[in-house]
Amino acid sequence: MDSQSDKETKNNAMFFLRLVISNWKLLFGIYAIVGILTVIILLVIPKWYKSDATIVILDENKTSLSSLMSEFSSLGLNFAGGGEVATYIEYLHTNKMYDRLNEEFGLAEVYKAEYREDVYEEIFENLIVTDNENKTFTISYIYKEDPEKAAEIVDFLYQELDKIALEVDKAEASNFRTYIENYYRDIQNNLNADEDSLARFQTRTGILDLEAQLGVTISGLAELEKERISLEIERNYVENAFQNPSRINEIESRIKAITDKIEQLKSTQNNTFVALDYIPEQGADFLRLRRDILVGEKVSEFLRLQYEQALLDEQKINSNLYLVDPPSVPEKRYKPQRTRILFIVMFFTVLLSLFYIRADLFYKNNQQALKELL
Repeated sequence: MDSQSDKETKNNAMFFLRLVISNWKLLFGIYAIVGILTVIILLVIPKWYKSDATIVILDENKTSLSSLMSEFSSLGLNFAGGGEVATYIEYLHTNKMYDRLNEEFGLAEVYKAEYREDVYEEIFENLIVTDNENKTFTISYIYKEDPEKAAEIVDFLYQELDKIALEVDKAEASNFRTYIENYYRDIQNNLNADEDSLARFQTRTGILDLEAQLGVTISGLAELEKERISLEIERNYVENAFQNPSRINEIESRIKAITDKIEQLKSTQNNTFVALDYIPEQGADFLRLRRDILVGEKVSEFLRLQYEQALLDEQKINSNLYLVDPPSVPEKRYKPQRTRILFIVMFFTVLLSLFYIRADLFYKNNQQALKELL
């Protein structure tokens, strides 16, 4: 069986060899014409050059916002100040970046694009951004005929990326500062109202203070209320800015646990704590007012420090991108790869020419039968 198969293979090889020898002039002419035309086309079509720049992300922008939200990184939430490469890649592939690039270098005329969307497609195809890991990435741009222009475009992309990243960082810091400022103002208003209520209560009842033992209860409640307010700030900010259900549920669970503990302190009495629910009505009212004021003062002080820190963070935002490997003018063309293209064209020319000769021979040998079928 194997000898029969080998014999058929040899016969087929000899058949094609005789076929090539008998048509060598035709084949040579086809190869010569296709080869010459391919070389001419490769010499005529424009050359494209690619320039590269490597950038490292520095850990410089450490703000109160980034400190508060740093634990969210495991949930996939990215901040510009946090330095995720994917974030910068998204910035590069934005309409704002494409518009700035088109305006600076007149790419609509270069690509002969009638519509802005066509310019976007050309930029997207020629702009390559590679994540090198370890907080570094490479920006590459492919440009026709002008290697110096390719390097200029890459340098421009880096400069504009730095500007956009700074704009985003400053916007985030400003939004966070405004959020804390509004919350701080609300707490101050509530504190002023509580102080006025206490003054009226003291005037009406004549109660100025209670036993020192109650201070332990008030202090413990104040710390718990402070922690709950801090969690509510975090929950509200996450809910408004990121809409992350899993994280919100986690924070609400912690808030509920603290709330339950607060209610326990209010209703449980022992040698250390005095339950507010067992105090006579006027005394309980006095303690509640004092508790609200103490909690308000602690929360107000906490928010004031956060607000001052947010003000400083907003002023000190700076670039955290560093150009490790500046773009250089490429000397070697990126495409077309002439040798490779020529080899591929000649390879398929050989296959198609042999197929044509074999089909032509089959037609000649079976011409009468094919005419009868038709």
